[in-house]
Amino acid sequence: MGGIAAIRRSRRWLAPLPPLAVLALAAFTLGGLSAGTTAASDPACRADPSAGVHDPSRLTIKSSCAVVTGTIVSRNSSRSQETDGDWSFDIQVDSSLRGTFPTTMHAEIVPQDSLTPPALGTHVRLVGPWVFDTQAFNSSPDEIHPVWSVAAVCTTCPAAGPPAAPGAPTVTPHNGGVNLSWAAPSSDGGSPIIGYAITYSPARPSDGSTESAGSGTSTSTTINGFANGTTYTFTVSALNSAGRGPAGPPASGTPFTVPGPPQSVQARASDAAAAVTWTPPASNGGQTITAYTITASPGGTKLTVDASATQSGFPGLTNGTTYTFAVTAANGAGSGPAATSNAVTPAALLPPPPPPGPPAPSPPGPKPPAPGQGFWMASSTGAIYPFGAAQSLGSTAGIHLNQPVVGIASTPSGNGYWMTATDGGIFNFGDAAFFGSTGSIRLNKPVVGVAATRPGNGYWLVASDGGIFSFGDARFLGSTGSLRLNKPIVGMAPTPSGNGYWLVASDGGIFAFGDAAFRGSTGSMRLNQPIVGMAGTASGNGYWLVASDGGMFNFGDAAFKGSAAGTAPTPVVGMAGEHEFADRRSGTPAMRRRPARSGAGRAPARVLLLASLPGLLPR
Repeated sequence: MGGIAAIRRSRRWLAPLPPLAVLALAAFTLGGLSAGTTAASDPACRADPSAGVHDPSRLTIKSSCAVVTGTIVSRNSSRSQETDGDWSFDIQVDSSLRGTFPTTMHAEIVPQDSLTPPALGTHVRLVGPWVFDTQAFNSSPDEIHPVWSVAAVCTTCPAAGPPAAPGAPTVTPHNGGVNLSWAAPSSDGGSPIIGYAITYSPARPSDGSTESAGSGTSTSTTINGFANGTTYTFTVSALNSAGRGPAGPPASGTPFTVPGPPQSVQARASDAAAAVTWTPPASNGGQTITAYTITASPGGTKLTVDASATQSGFPGLTNGTTYTFAVTAANGAGSGPAATSNAVTPAALLPPPPPPGPPAPSPPGPKPPAPGQGFWMASSTGAIYPFGAAQSLGSTAGIHLNQPVVGIASTPSGNGYWMTATDGGIFNFGDAAFFGSTGSIRLNKPVVGVAATRPGNGYWLVASDGGIFSFGDARFLGSTGSLRLNKPIVGMAPTPSGNGYWLVASDGGIFAFGDAAFRGSTGSMRLNQPIVGMAGTASGNGYWLVASDGGMFNFGDAAFKGSAAGTAPTPVVGMAGEHEFADRRSGTPAMRRRPARSGAGRAPARVLLLASLPGLLPR
């Protein structure tokens, strides 16, 4: 303490004090007045805390009347170390007061020439000014300066009041709750802090409360029962025996957890790969989703995509191996539970099946086409049945389809065709080129048909709500996607120019777009059976409608050629216009006929649609 004493000579207290005061210093313990209590008559409490200090400019007065209890951990033991007559020591402040005072404080008593300081380890109670010494050395700059005077009576000591405001809380959100921490108030108001109250807004949904209180001096807590994704504002107030102090500054936080599982996870196989689609989880856990991860099983290969994606290709698979795909969503809390797709088996594309054998006898069907004429029938499995001059150019028979085939359209050359499934997946054969599909898009309604453009460099898909999807050189000319329909759309037909098309609903209602002209409809008629398809005339000035019982309705320059009403052995599901190859010798349409190859009795699934060969120009 020699160095400490030397540093402190310049600010010795000027007024000598009676030696009896020191006895009171050692006599008070925690069993006497409670720690932190300020007694108005305490002789150590002075109206002017800087009075008697040689150099007051070195001191910052933090409290004119503080009460500190603690244990002596160092002291001066002889007068030679305190030539100005002071004696001093350091105390370790009781833990119950460390929210208000520092852990270690320096105490200095002046002058006590004839008294021996208390021994190390003595528990003392000190009352007096609490100051901060800017030139403290080898000790705490926080000091307690008890000035003892048995005869003095303190009339200016402040009565205990509520604590000052704590600092703004630090909010750390978690699942359904938050962790809070804050700085203790700069003043306890003259009475020890006994607890803190935390208010929050809006109310906690678990019990409707807006406040939580806790006892003790801890400056952190955890509060649960909040709603994930809701932002809450928090304030903290301190409590002592005089009451509740003002609230500190507010701070906000938003509890959150991991997202829920993605929805509607679907997989579709291709050659050594698969396409995986999904929709976002019902809950994002209270925080924005940052990514999706797809895990293939078996193998465990992972693929992570951006949060905006709802589909992804998954390459590098082994043909012939059956896979499922687990999709998880992630946010700042981590990855949520997985949702698993259907099982799919990647496979190489199969060669087209051989042409069917000789047909079995069948009921009367459509009259056989002339030479140069022909058409295809397609089943819901994608099996192809060619008739007349039409040739099989490939099919999806033998391939596992995610959705059934619902439509077929020919290329202008007659050497290729497209088929579409209800999800808008496109299968192209011969000289039919792939221009795109809706296979990876989540559709509001299923696809019900396909129609090709006149050059064959594009096609349209139509959904049952009349939504149009155009690919290649097919131009979007309008749709009924935003209309409320009485009946679903069941088919479409393009105009010869390719600059228009008609849509037909199951009640025969007609919707014309582009240069397609309205020629009439069965929308106001009472039909025995619903309309299932339509075809336009070669001039584009008329069209036919066909019902599921084979009944025909003709409009514009479409001539009535008969119907299968009452005679069709199975329900009719579609139609296509008849086109002829020109006779290459005379330039006139060939009218000779030859028997058609019939697929009756051999279709593995119900027949869906007819597509005819297009005409060739004469030369």
